[in-house]
Amino acid sequence: MKGQRIVILEDFEFNGKTYEKRHQFTITDDDDIRGLSLEDDFGNTISEIRFSGIKWQLLSQYRDDRLRGLYI
Repeated sequence: MKGQRIVILEDFEFNGKTYEKRHQFTITDDDDIRGLSLEDDFGNTISEIRFSGIKWQLLSQYRDDRLRGLYI
């Protein structure tokens, strides 16, 4: 998963910063125990999100789901 983009599905707060729904991050690390580490386009990082409660989806899947909704 490293190098793939994700999109946030709900607003969330981390270290005093609020990230809004649809904010995008790149996966910088994928640890089986601690979870993903992320970095956005502005250099903000979030590490080890397994137990953070962040709801996310791979950007490619998010796009596919949104496009499928246009044709149904």
